[in-house]
Amino acid sequence: SFEFAAAIFLVIYNLIFMPLLIPFLKPSIKLAEKFIKDKKEENAKKVIKYIDIHLLKSPNIAVMQTKKEIIHMFELSKINYINGYDRIVNQNTEKDNEIILLEDQIDYLNKAITDFLIQLSNNVSDRDSKKVGSYFHVINDIERIGDHAYNFLEVSKNMAEDDLKFTTKAKNELDQVNKIIIEMFDISIDIFTKHDQSELERLHFLEEETDRLTKELAKNHYTRITNDECTPELTSFYSELITELERVADHLTNVGYSIVDPTGDEI
Repeated sequence: SFEFAAAIFLVIYNLIFMPLLIPFLKPSIKLAEKFIKDKKEENAKKVIKYIDIHLLKSPNIAVMQTKKEIIHMFELSKINYINGYDRIVNQNTEKDNEIILLEDQIDYLNKAITDFLIQLSNNVSDRDSKKVGSYFHVINDIERIGDHAYNFLEVSKNMAEDDLKFTTKAKNELDQVNKIIIEMFDISIDIFTKHDQSELERLHFLEEETDRLTKELAKNHYTRITNDECTPELTSFYSELITELERVADHLTNVGYSIVDPTGDEI
């Protein structure tokens, strides 16, 4: 029959011609991957607003511009935290592409600022040298916040695959922690921008409150499971989320305390 002949032809075609095409496929794939990588890097480069290699000739100005770039990076991490939190708690997929783009931009800024600081560190005054040292720690904390935001996206996808969602009670409790973290973002960026120690006490209080609440949330989750108000399959996802929220609060505290200690440790 015609169908049989066509099937035989396809088998013979694949056996003869596919091996001939394989040598050309690998270079094509590599070329496509390089194009995608270059395009991705080109888009990421556009995120740099304040630092430029020519500023190294004027170290004092370079330090000020670096601070502005770090604040810019900090603001992006806040946006991505908000997007990531909404993604995992409410299973809102609208900002998925933005989360991925901002994560790439934050990573690029982290590398660009680090490279700039390394070159700048040999040319600054003793006073600015302490600032530069603290900036290395600050951008590391900001980059880690960005990582947590991206992790929310990944965990949320895994939850969706298993058709799992947080209960209304769990969401309400998580929102309490989220509200505190948003305030911590605002306080940390204000402290870092103005170099003002007056809000450090409030930041410390909020960080301790986050620790207390996350422990309380864990207990409440197991109570809901015991009372058949929640599925046990959610436990690993819920535990990971509250752990990451606690770590975001820790990184925000580090950023605030960087103005009194280069490593960001509380004193």
